[in-house]
Amino acid sequence: MDQEATCVCSPGFAFIDEGQKDLGCHRNFRPDGCKSKNGETFYLSELEGLTWEDNPYSTLASTKIACREDCLKDCYCEAALFKDQQCRKQKLPLRFGRRQQVELGTTLIKVGVASSETTQVSTRIKKHMQKDVLIGSSAILAFALIVLAITAILIHRHRVWEYRKTNKYGNDELIEDVALRSYTYPELEKVTNGFSDELGKGAFGTVFKGVMSNGRRVVAIKRLEKVVAEGEREFRNEMKAIGELITKIWLSCLARGILYLHEECENQIIHCDIKPENILLDEHKCPKVADFGLAKLLRPNQSRTYTGIRGTRGYVAPEWHRDLPITVKADVYSYGIMLLEIICGRRKMETDLSEQKVVLANWVYDCFENSELDKLVEDEEVDKSKLERMVRVGLWCIQEEPSLRPSMKKVVLMLEGTVEIPTPPSPTSFLSCM
Repeated sequence: MDQEATCVCSPGFAFIDEGQKDLGCHRNFRPDGCKSKNGETFYLSELEGLTWEDNPYSTLASTKIACREDCLKDCYCEAALFKDQQCRKQKLPLRFGRRQQVELGTTLIKVGVASSETTQVSTRIKKHMQKDVLIGSSAILAFALIVLAITAILIHRHRVWEYRKTNKYGNDELIEDVALRSYTYPELEKVTNGFSDELGKGAFGTVFKGVMSNGRRVVAIKRLEKVVAEGEREFRNEMKAIGELITKIWLSCLARGILYLHEECENQIIHCDIKPENILLDEHKCPKVADFGLAKLLRPNQSRTYTGIRGTRGYVAPEWHRDLPITVKADVYSYGIMLLEIICGRRKMETDLSEQKVVLANWVYDCFENSELDKLVEDEEVDKSKLERMVRVGLWCIQEEPSLRPSMKKVVLMLEGTVEIPTPPSPTSFLSCM
């Protein structure tokens, strides 16, 4: 009930510990052979609609009446499960008892009471169980209704308060904290001081510094300079859906943030531009996945999409160049390139180095294959096992065939050391994608 198990003991049994009912039940009488010393005799209590662990010491073809008589005469028989004209005699303990709605036969449990009280005790036990269930159900229902009513009242009051607060202070003051909103071009032009303070350029536009909320909030605003191929309506829908999702993200590592986009959102999101510049650190050095300007939102029934090339040269997965369907594995490829950059502390391509070191992915695989990973890092005290684990993950992520790349969930598990990482084959795509 309400996500919690409600346990009861069968007739003739009581809880071993009332405070810990999951410890099980024991007999509330002491049998002595087939007849107890104080003159009590045994009878079989019938329970319907129960299933147990079935481990009989004897199985007989029988009727229910014959099964009862046989068990009563057998000193070793402490219970019997009767179904399909079979009498399956059991010894204690009876374990894993569950109530079921389907017909599962009859459970016959040997109970010790005085013969004159047999019927009364059986009836009293059944009524007591029914009363407990009725009282418990009523109490839970009443509590749930009270909680629901209180919650509804609090939500209503909160919304009224937010509405009044928004009206009182105007649009810019609090709408940013209450919900997503759209801004006009003149408004954005004002907060960026005429788009004068440029922070950087992306594939689709330029990013400018802006100041909102009476000078208390510094923001980054991207001004698009290209018309997206999918059209303005799709662009607006994607930005609205992605915006509602990313406002809820609180990331603990880079890999987990991408996993959230791929598997934990209501709809899958392909970021399409994973690279070091789009991983920001807050004041606590906690990484955040940023810049969703190129992100692609998949519909609920989609796992892949066809779209024009999105992303940054060098981090783009090979399938973008082959007019193949794009999946979340495109982000995995970009993540793999970035991971190798983080490990080695250098860019994916550096032309001023020796020929064998120019392409980072080439050099990393050569060092891995020759067991010379120490060449990749300058720190001599680095943990060699962790270094190898991260290199293996990076090489798996940049495999040319998308199906060979792990999911981000598996990437997280591999980085944590939860699962074993097999030896990666040689990736062959990095030269063609530079």
